[in-house]
Amino acid sequence: MNSGFDGPRENEGSSNNLEVDGYLSEIVKQENDWGRWLKEVMRQG
Repeated sequence: MNSGFDGPRENEGSSNNLEVDGYLSEIVKQENDWGRWLKEVMRQG
């Protein structure tokens, strides 16, 4: 079903995939910090 999406990504090379994975992990980390901060604000407010 996702062959059109997965194919080109595999052809780009492993280094590019590592960059994408690192970028996504950074976004997840920032979202977790933001969510934690928001919970603190909501609890205090």
